Amino acid sequence: MSTTANASAWLANQFEPVSLSVLNARAEMMERLDNKYIVNADVLRRAAAEFSTHFDILEIGCCRAFTYETCYFDNETLQSYFDHHQGRRRRAVGDG
Repeated sequence: MSTTANASAWLANQFEPVSLSVLNARAEMMERLDNKYIVNADVLRRAAAEFSTHFDILEIGCCRAFTYETCYFDNETLQSYFDHHQGRRRRAVGDG
């Protein structure tokens, strides 16, 4: 097992598991926000203890780490992709 896999397993085990159905029920009216940070391992160890009192981790079939793939449907200039990264949301027809 790689060092990264060992670190990921250690971190995932700091949190209480939550099922997908519970997560969906909690998040139904919430806006999703993802933040990504690069921190020193010592900082992560100290932070994980505090984070685990506020957050759960998704567990499906005894698995706590998942991969995903995103497929964008866009035009030749990738306008939707770039609009997304500029923070522009698609407006409904008639919105001013």
